[in-house]
Amino acid sequence: MLAGYYYAGALAFNCEFDRAEQYLRKCYDINMLAGSIRGASAMLSTLAFAALAPAGKLGEAFRATEEAIELAEKSGDVFSKGTAYVSHGLSYYFKGFLPEAEIQMLKGFEFSNAIPLYWYAYARLFLGVVYSEMGIFSKAKESLQNAITVLTENGLNPSLLNYGKIALMRTKVMNNEKDIDWDFLSLAVDNNKLRAFEPLLFRHLGDIFLHTDDEHAAEAERWYCRAIEVGEKSWIAPHWGLAYVSYAELFRRKGEGSKVREQLGKAIEILKECGADGWVRKYEKEMAKLT
Repeated sequence: MLAGYYYAGALAFNCEFDRAEQYLRKCYDINMLAGSIRGASAMLSTLAFAALAPAGKLGEAFRATEEAIELAEKSGDVFSKGTAYVSHGLSYYFKGFLPEAEIQMLKGFEFSNAIPLYWYAYARLFLGVVYSEMGIFSKAKESLQNAITVLTENGLNPSLLNYGKIALMRTKVMNNEKDIDWDFLSLAVDNNKLRAFEPLLFRHLGDIFLHTDDEHAAEAERWYCRAIEVGEKSWIAPHWGLAYVSYAELFRRKGEGSKVREQLGKAIEILKECGADGWVRKYEKEMAKLT
């Protein structure tokens, strides 16, 4: 069973979401047949964030994490409780409900001493992203640095570590802190082994260039186009849609209103199709202000 679980993780990181889903559902079934509801809860948590949400199956992911919480609470197991609440927070993030994502993740961290370090670091990374999207940059930096420290001290996943450093750099730049290691940016891209992270990684690179100064607009556009390209190719729907949002911001700064509406329209279409209701609501309001 463990072999199938870890194989599913490798498939998910390589954007083979359907195959990853099949293996994780089998692992869930095995745990249920064995009467291990704590194990079944953990499988649902992983299924949601690794296979369903990145593939744009946000409704299914949300229902899976709701069930994961129910099973975890029934079992009383602190590990499954921690992973279930963190994963439920990720479901809220992908759907675009950021305050709710924060609440669920913080609830998961109440059991952080029982959560495996990799899960803890992964969750801290995304809590940092949530805070960045909310404009709470001090908390974003604290959460991202926490994740970076855990990943560094324990030698966990260099690609995830590099992404964390990119996310932290983006947060600082968006907070008008021009602390940029330009050499590291290209190194992080060259060394990334997680295909599923590419749209998010490329979008954040574009954001770094965009918020640095007007002279880097062309480089920002190049990264946004790459994020959109890989997102469409592998159907990494939420991050693909959000790449269009960042691309729209570039055109807003250029004063090209028609292109802003075009990019936001594409973003809304993608986000609506995958059930990202919170993001849709937010950007439909922005679109309304432009017309």
